[in-house]
Amino acid sequence: MSADVPSGWTVPATAPRRVWPSLTAIWPVPQRIPDRRLIGGAAASGVLAATVVGADPGLGIVLTVAAMTAAVWPSTAGHRSPRLLGFLALGWLLVLPTLVLTAPWVIGLDLLAALGSFAAALVPGSTWVAVLVTPLALPFAAVRGRSWIRPSLLRLFGRRAGYAPASAWMFGLCAAAVGLTVFGALFSSADPAFHHLLDEAAPNVQLRLVPARICFAAVVAIGVLCSGFVALSPPRLDALHPRPSRTAARQVWLTPVLALVVLFTAFVIVQFTVLFAGNQHILRTAGLTYADYAHQGFGQLVAVTVLTLLVVGAVTRWAPKQTRVDRRLLRLTLGLLCLLTLVIVASALRRLQLYDAAYGLTRLRVFAVAFVGWTGALLLLVLLAGLRLRGDWLPQAAVASAGVALLVLTAANPDALIARTAVSRYEHTGQIDAEYLAGLSADAAPAVRSLPAGMRGCVWMAMVPGPQDWRSWNLSRVRTERLIPPAAGSAPCFGS
Repeated sequence: MSADVPSGWTVPATAPRRVWPSLTAIWPVPQRIPDRRLIGGAAASGVLAATVVGADPGLGIVLTVAAMTAAVWPSTAGHRSPRLLGFLALGWLLVLPTLVLTAPWVIGLDLLAALGSFAAALVPGSTWVAVLVTPLALPFAAVRGRSWIRPSLLRLFGRRAGYAPASAWMFGLCAAAVGLTVFGALFSSADPAFHHLLDEAAPNVQLRLVPARICFAAVVAIGVLCSGFVALSPPRLDALHPRPSRTAARQVWLTPVLALVVLFTAFVIVQFTVLFAGNQHILRTAGLTYADYAHQGFGQLVAVTVLTLLVVGAVTRWAPKQTRVDRRLLRLTLGLLCLLTLVIVASALRRLQLYDAAYGLTRLRVFAVAFVGWTGALLLLVLLAGLRLRGDWLPQAAVASAGVALLVLTAANPDALIARTAVSRYEHTGQIDAEYLAGLSADAAPAVRSLPAGMRGCVWMAMVPGPQDWRSWNLSRVRTERLIPPAAGSAPCFGS
């Protein structure tokens, strides 16, 4: 054994020295330039996005995502697979709630997760490093594919390589649109009569927003080109995953894992008292309130769960698996550690349940429940992977489970759930935070119908959506406009 290897570690005799792969090997650039379908789809998606995306999320976003998907789809012909179709379907399931809900925090999370799911569909990878780097592939494609995207832009707007005359017309129309926007905005601000004439000619066109919409169209078009680049030449991110060049001796990993198992077992024994004794345990504990009990323990238990997943990953990576004894010990100790951690997850959920029963739900508490539930599902996936000591499918399954957990959270309609809980608590205790209810989205409007008329009017007045057009069409907004009468907020509200 060489002097630079710590005691207790072994180095495989045939282990090659790690050589970091080149960028060309990880992400080759396609030899052929983009075809007209991708170029036209990018241009059409940009124009459509600038036209149909409204001030609030709604139908326009769904139409834009549909156009972008149709533009990129032909570029995936070379490597379509069940994984690509699955993540594409998951991404679309995360986009569709934009037509149903209005809660900004839910829609924002859904759209971010949809973007990650679309990226996972285009970028293959079965390692944790690949999964973590995948969201960066689309923006980095603008840099990596600059020598590939630039010819497509020249092909779209120039004639040097024998381009069709339609490209010159498109360039002229774009230049005319920019000129009309700049000078039209100046004339409109200089003369009220001219401004009135423009309003009558195009009532839905707001000149001050046209520059922002042009920039938005450019971002969408470049995003389609980057996605097409990734689809034609996916990066091989699995090459970034470092290979272990040494393994730890049995006592190096087994001793700390057994110590953690003993510690977790002691904590779980104490937690069974909490899980089954419930409120009486809280009341019998001197100086402990619901808020103190939840706040002092929930964050720590979530941190324990996350750290346990990291420990399991590290031990699985460096523990030897050559002999049957090593494999059995690995399954037994890590499986027991995961099972004990599941009880800790249940304890964290129980703390939240006690706190919610005493003080009601909020958006943060609903999200916390969803996050803890997802970590529990992730632990079950880790247990399943540990049965055969093969987890090459686990990283992608973890990403998919996060999307599914977010879909479950969206299907629960969190703002409506919060409002129903608050109204039910008001009916039993007479206590309610009407100002917090008023800060919820239009999704919660039907749930507050049973409140007293004055309070209901104040809450409804804050939920009434502003003026909308078809671009921001949304089922929740339409339902709220039909539900709330025009004089809903005529009474003074919240001490005003």
